[in-house]
Amino acid sequence: MNFSLKFTAARISISLLFLIVTMLQIVSFPGQFSHMHHKTALQLSFEITLLVLIVLWLLCAQIALVSLWKIVSLMQLDTFFSKDSITWINRVLSCCAGALVIALTLFALIASQAEDPGFLVLLTAVTLFIATLYIFVRLLRDQVAQKASQ
Repeated sequence: MNFSLKFTAARISISLLFLIVTMLQIVSFPGQFSHMHHKTALQLSFEITLLVLIVLWLLCAQIALVSLWKIVSLMQLDTFFSKDSITWINRVLSCCAGALVIALTLFALIASQAEDPGFLVLLTAVTLFIATLYIFVRLLRDQVAQKASQ
């Protein structure tokens, strides 16, 4: 694949993922919680807590995607191993840390009320994915910082 085409593919992928996350944040999850409110007997405070946590979780994803966009730009300019890159990687790292805390909080809230283990298995997989991503981004940041200081 052409080098320039790879950057275009990365930007298209980031853009589509950003649009999907935004759609989930604005339309899908609020609609789902509205439907749950009418069909189940969950307490309103519990529903609002879940909705706020999920919106914050998706916000972490959006900020991370914007940061990845900037990192791709730095790669294209051949300035990836720079202090500027570390700033954007730190933003991704912060988003991963926030997303991990939110995932663990969701797990703690939902585990006590779950009747079906399917969602808990899915949430466990997502939490492990975020934890793995967090560890990887920390390693990446350390490598970039080491190269940038040389």
